This record gives sequence, C-alpha cells and structure tokens, in this order.
Amino acid sequence: MSQSVYVVHHSQQYNNYQWEKEIAEINSINPDVVLCFCLEEFDVKYLFRNFFPKVSEWAVANNKLVKVLVSNPDNIELFPNVITESTFGFYYAMIGVVHAAIANKQEVTPVLCDKVFTCYNNNPKYERALLIEELAKRHLMQHGLVTFLYPEEVQRSYDSTEFAGWQYHDGTKLVDEYDFELNSRTEFRPDVLPKSYLRGFVDLVSESNVRPSEFFTTEKTAKPIATLKPFICLANPGYHKFLVEEYGLELYDELFDYSFDEETDLTKRISMIADNIEKVVRCYDDDYKLSIYEKLFPKLLINRQRFVDYGSNRNKMMIHTIEHVVTNNYTVYGSETGLNEVKTLIENYKKENWL
Repeated sequence: MSQSVYVVHHSQQYNNYQWEKEIAEINSINPDVVLCFCLEEFDVKYLFRNFFPKVSEWAVANNKLVKVLVSNPDNIELFPNVITESTFGFYYAMIGVVHAAIANKQEVTPVLCDKVFTCYNNNPKYERALLIEELAKRHLMQHGLVTFLYPEEVQRSYDSTEFAGWQYHDGTKLVDEYDFELNSRTEFRPDVLPKSYLRGFVDLVSESNVRPSEFFTTEKTAKPIATLKPFICLANPGYHKFLVEEYGLELYDELFDYSFDEETDLTKRISMIADNIEKVVRCYDDDYKLSIYEKLFPKLLINRQRFVDYGSNRNKMMIHTIEHVVTNNYTVYGSETGLNEVKTLIENYKKENWL
C-alpha cells in the first residue's frame, strides 16, 4: 500500500488566507502525514492560525499526524495531533551571509572602529523600543551606531503589552543610511552588511524573537559571526546558552557578563545587556580594543568555523520526517512552494551523500 505526504508552506499565508483548497485536498487524498514548513519564520501559530484548527480536526478524525517543521522547540503539540519537529531552521540563509563575508574579506578591524557598538533595528518591535530607551537613558547612543526606523509604529509585545511611549529617546527616527528601505535595493537586503556595520567594535544584536523557549537564530546573529565581531544579543532567555549547545560557539566572557542570559524578566534582561555595553564604553580606548580583540580573536575564528561546519553535520541538518518520506518512497502532494522545498532538501541531502 502506497504512502503519501501532503506539504504546505508558511509563505502561503497572506491576506488572512483560509486554506480551503488545501483542507479539501487533504480530506480527499487522506495522506499519511501532513507536513508544514516553517523553517524561515518563528511565529508558526500566527502564520498557520487558520490552518491548524482545520487540519487538526482532520488529523484527529483519521488518527493521522501533522508535523510542523520549525527551528524549535521539538515535539510540542500545538493543536491535537499537530506536533512540532525541530530543524536547522534558517541556517541555509545564514551560512550564505558567512560565505559572502569570507569571500569579500569583510572583517572587523578594531583600529578602524570609531564606534563602540552597532545596533540595527528595522522592525519596530516592543523589546527593541525598550532597548533604545535603556540606551538613551544611560546616554550610550552617542557611542554607538544605532537605528530605529519606525519610532511612531512600535508594536505590542508578544504578550500584548503596549509600549508606554518614548521617555528618554526623543522619538525621532534613527538611521544609518538615510534612504534605507528593506529589500528596496540589493544592498538593502537583510543578508547584506549595512554600509557602516564594520565601524562598530561590538554588535548589539536585536534578534527576531524574545518568546521563551522558542530559539530562532537569523542573519542578525550570523553577521557578527561572519565578520569576526564580538556580539551580544537581545533575544529570548537562554539564547546564548542555545548558541553554545546548538552550534558549539564559545562565549566572549573576557568581554561580557552573560548572567543576563538567564534572566526571564524582559526589562531586567535589557538592563543587564545595557550594563555590558556601558562597561565596554567605560573601558574603550585604542589600547583596550586592541588588547581585548587580540584575546578574543582565537574564539572569533573558532566560532566562525564551527558555524560553517554545522552545515556538514548530518545529525544537525537532516530533517527526520523528510528522510522517512524519501526512504519509504512516499508520494508527495501539496503546494508548489512546499514541493519545491522538499525537492531542494532532497537534492542537498543527496549531494552530501546523506540519502
């Protein structure tokens, strides 16, 4: 008896898409498993908000599973019979950033760093606004190259907390390149280094996600790894520990106190991150940045190489449900985008002789 899988992709969600065509096909085909691709995004519940309740009803009625391919966490039931499977997530896009930086010899040169830190913020997220407020409160903005492009459009937090408004920052738009608009030109793609990126010694990374237990690494973290630049991240609790455990990175504890990484209170965590930036600012001069960079350089090289090597690790890169589908000769149905994703993965795996 032949087996089958039906594939959908997060990019199908637009304009409050209702997934009626896909649900009808799933009911008609009655596949053995439904596969939801969400490797490049973290907010899987929102993106599939109109799909999960409907496909869950089918899955329960037919005693089938819906596997949701995400960065992590693993084996979490989002709806009845709708289960996550952790994957390598955004890695293929991130490693492109690293290879481009190596090819173009884009590396930080401490003697040329006229700013202590960089901190780029495009999407006006609640936590990023809090970070800007903390930097402004401590008069640290003058020491960094900081952007915040949409100060009048600060979003609610993931738990729906409203931003209280600007108190320490004056609410003006913070820019690096005055005509920057994400994806409007090749040089404004998210995977391209900003023009002034290498002017800052440290990168204060505002990652995409601060939700507890939902680790999601993007090109924002890949950029300092690629350019041999020390970095510290505003992300979710335990994010730096995750970088160590998942990618084998070594922490820059000669420079930073990582106790903030365990802090679950967002406001306190931001304050502790700012403590680190303030500490570097106080020490910062030509002798300090050259001496500390010399100490960090072996780790910076190791971390970049380990990030590159991650892509050659079958245990990290293999999506087990895809392996099962291929080795058991499943028939694959679904959206063109989803089918192309499966095809690309299989091609990559075969190229590595993993299948």
